[in-house]
Amino acid sequence: MRNKVFSLGTMVFLASLFVLTQSTINAAPLAICISTVGGGDWANAGTWQFCTGSNPPATTDDVYIQGPVTLAATQTAANVTVSNGGSLNPGANTLTANSMIIDAGGLFTGSLTLNGNLTNNGSFNGSGQTVIINGTTSVGGGATFTAGSSTTLVGALTNNGTFNCGGSTVAFQGNLTNNNTLNCGSGTCNLNGDSVQNVGGSGTLAFNNLTLTNAAGVVLNKDATLNGTLTFTNGDLNTGSNILNLASGATVAGTGDVVGNVKRTHAFSTATNYQFNSQYTLINFSVITTTAPSDITINLAKSTPGGLANAVPRTYSVTANGAYSAAATLQLHYKSAEGGFTTEANLRPWKQVAGRWALQPGSVTAAGNASFVSATGVTSFSNWAISDSGAPTAVTLSSFKANTPSFDLDAWLGNLFGR
Repeated sequence: MRNKVFSLGTMVFLASLFVLTQSTINAAPLAICISTVGGGDWANAGTWQFCTGSNPPATTDDVYIQGPVTLAATQTAANVTVSNGGSLNPGANTLTANSMIIDAGGLFTGSLTLNGNLTNNGSFNGSGQTVIINGTTSVGGGATFTAGSSTTLVGALTNNGTFNCGGSTVAFQGNLTNNNTLNCGSGTCNLNGDSVQNVGGSGTLAFNNLTLTNAAGVVLNKDATLNGTLTFTNGDLNTGSNILNLASGATVAGTGDVVGNVKRTHAFSTATNYQFNSQYTLINFSVITTTAPSDITINLAKSTPGGLANAVPRTYSVTANGAYSAAATLQLHYKSAEGGFTTEANLRPWKQVAGRWALQPGSVTAAGNASFVSATGVTSFSNWAISDSGAPTAVTLSSFKANTPSFDLDAWLGNLFGR
């Protein structure tokens, strides 16, 4: 093999073989291909420098892009770097690689499948294309990532720049850490990992549609806002001490729950189902005499309420703020398989009043994972539970009445003395 001579000025280029750090470097053939500044089509040998045999990149070659390179067909490479001033545009022709680095000033546009990690310090635009990243995704400060029409991030996402969900569905299978700007005002974020996923970061979390497809559950590590639909396909969303804020038009679907805090801060009106921790946990105002609450928060703890026998292992805490005068129906979700009761048909809503549990007027709808109890005529809120009313303990006695016995003393004395 003949040696190749190339000039890189004073730059030290790290490749498969290091020789000298001079303005002119004599090197043996390298397993790396460098595009010309003028660029061209990937399959054109004239687009490249230093590829083995003066050919386009082989599937095992590392690739360094320093000009505009396009793909007229699908291609495969080892590791790809898009440098400052370089651009790589596969369009709909998928590029498959082990990993990719986009330097500040670099641009990638099109369809991509990575077996490993993406480090983006420039601009990544998958709009309208399919993007699959099997490793981690890192978006640096000042960098931009725009998701494709179908985007799957198998590893964790750390966003220190701008992440645009677009109007499509982005599947997150690892942790989601947003430290800057997360633009998901349209489209759907699907949290579909197979182990517990954590969602947090120092940046604002706001979602349009959010879908949970993770039996292990999702943990919300900071406050978040939902403007569209929260869909539970599998698993629960745990907020801890944080709050999931639902916008006025937000809805909940599926049979899962938000375990923790769900808050609504908007105008409330009558005859409207305002969903909270699940599709079946809701408040519907029948009467608003003067004003409605300024905001309402429902906290769900999946634990047995103390002092109440035969109870489903759930405790709901409902807090309403503002000077309000209203009456509502309160509906509380449970799943039949959770148990804790003796006879499901006897389950009723119970309210904690002055530290004691009191049975409330209401009913039960037993429907497996879509079960709930309803309390009617609710004018104030407190802690609530779901219990089989056939065996109450530590409850408030609603009334007590002693009846006069039906006994005729005169008749008894007459019989005794023969009168």
